[in-house]
Amino acid sequence: MKLFKGRHLGTSLKQEAFIDTPLGDISLKLFVEELTYVPNKRFALPNGGTLYGYYYDQFDAELVICKPKLYIPSHMVVDNSQAAVFRVKPNNTVHSCDFVAEWEKGYNWEMFGGNSGQYLESVEYKNRLIRLHLGTQDGEELMNRKINGDMIPNSLKLHSDIERFNFIEYINHGFRIPFNQILKDEICQVHFIVAWTKNIADDVSTWFAVDQLTKNILEGEELI
Repeated sequence: MKLFKGRHLGTSLKQEAFIDTPLGDISLKLFVEELTYVPNKRFALPNGGTLYGYYYDQFDAELVICKPKLYIPSHMVVDNSQAAVFRVKPNNTVHSCDFVAEWEKGYNWEMFGGNSGQYLESVEYKNRLIRLHLGTQDGEELMNRKINGDMIPNSLKLHSDIERFNFIEYINHGFRIPFNQILKDEICQVHFIVAWTKNIADDVSTWFAVDQLTKNILEGEELI
């Protein structure tokens, strides 16, 4: 564990990274300079989460998948939630780096639709029984984080509302977060959150659940 600070347990094991949900699996993918990289280490975290390590000559990256600590209105409840936090630190400048969360084949949702809000990109998926949201921070919030020195590459320049609102790409039933350049020793951090519950009319609890700060996600595993 190089990029997160906290306690960790377990041994290394090469394995694909994904989030298991009642509607199917959501895979988490990392592309650096248009090449797909898979984790070559895996560590069990103390409170049930998993840390995947991508340790290569060109860069170090880590992906934490864990149960986030949710801050939602007190009357709202979700059945479950999982989140994924990527951190990438190049050993030499990389000229493109994409983070992807997308559904694997075999999903069993029947309907979907965009459901974004301020600082949030989100899609709702549902079938007769289950409602699920997949969310991530939007371009406006990523620019705010860059201004505040919060693990966003200096190369990110979104000057207009159109650029900010269209930065996150909707792809094949998922999201892609693309960065053009990450300098040597810069750290880039992004996250995805999934929350699901019973499909009850007008219930917006899962939408609120995917609108979280990264620190809320990591809090349950005592990571910073």
